[in-house]
Amino acid sequence: EHEIRQQSAVHVFHGHTQEVCGLKWSPDKSILASGGNDNRLFLWSKSQPSQPLHSFNDHLAAVKAIAWSPHQHGLMASGG
Repeated sequence: EHEIRQQSAVHVFHGHTQEVCGLKWSPDKSILASGGNDNRLFLWSKSQPSQPLHSFNDHLAAVKAIAWSPHQHGLMASGG
């Protein structure tokens, strides 16, 4: 467990070249999706955070909206 009031980073993810404007954990808390002003979406594994699991570069605008399906494992929607 981490005490957030101490303001120390648990891990820093390196991938986006501009501001991150969307973050959402998968329902089982194993994958973090990050969307950015660089029009990119990254999927990060909680167990291997040193590099993204997947990178999606097809968005035409900043990725602000991220939603995981509560009914189907691994299904996610993203957009601006």
